[in-house]
Amino acid sequence: DSGKGTTVDFLTRELGVRSIVRHGGPQAAHNVVTPENMRHCFAQFGSGTLVDDVRTYLSSKMLIAPDAFMNELRALEEKGAEDALSRTYFNPESIIVTPWHTMVCQMLELERGEERHGSCGVGVGQAIYDSEAGLYLTVGDILDAEKLKSKLETIFEAKRAIALDILARTDDEIIKSRFDYFMTERNVESVSAGYLNFADRVRGQVVDERVFFGKNTSQIIFEGSQGALLDRRYGFYPYITKS
Repeated sequence: DSGKGTTVDFLTRELGVRSIVRHGGPQAAHNVVTPENMRHCFAQFGSGTLVDDVRTYLSSKMLIAPDAFMNELRALEEKGAEDALSRTYFNPESIIVTPWHTMVCQMLELERGEERHGSCGVGVGQAIYDSEAGLYLTVGDILDAEKLKSKLETIFEAKRAIALDILARTDDEIIKSRFDYFMTERNVESVSAGYLNFADRVRGQVVDERVFFGKNTSQIIFEGSQGALLDRRYGFYPYITKS
C-alpha cells in the first residue's frame, strides 16, 4: 500500500508519462520528494503534478473536498506548480465531501472511544454511504447555484439529524464541540458561498472522461488512493476502506 506517490512521480519523470487518472478521496497521503528535495503530500492532485506538463483527470470514482482541494492547490503553487489547476480536470459525476459528512464522521469516531475504526476523520465514508443511498452532491451540481443550494440544504438536514441522535446518547464535551463548530462556522450559507467560488475556479476544467481520454491517449497512469487489498469487494474484510 506504500509508495504510490513515489511510483507515479518516477513514471512521469523517467518514462515521460504525462497523463494521470486519479480515484479515491481526499483522505489520501501520497508523499513525493523530488530530486531537488521538494516535498509534497498529494491528496487530490495526481502525484506527478510537480513535473511540468503532467495532466490529471479526477475520475467519477474520486471524491472531492473543495476546501481541502484549494488548500492543496495553494501549497502546490507556492512550490512552483503555478499551473497545477489548469492541468487538472474533473469528472462532473465526482462526489463532493461536505463539511457535514466530516462532522458526522468525527462524532461517530469519537463516540466509539477505544473501539475506534481508525478513520482519518475527513468524511469520505459518510459521503460514499450517502451517495449509495441516492443522497449526494457532485462537481457538476455545484456549477448550478440553485441546484447547489438545494442539495446542500438536504445534506445538511440529513447529517444534522444523525448528529443530534449522537448527542442524545452522549455527554462527551469534545463531541458536542464538534457539533457546535460545524453548525455555526460551517453553515449552509458559508459553505454554499465557498463552493460557488470553487465552481468559478474549476468551471472550465469540468469535462466528460471521453473528452479527456480523446486528447490523452498515449500513456496513462491510474493512481488510486488505496492498495488493492483494501478494496470492498476483493480485499480482506474487515480491513477494507469504503473508497
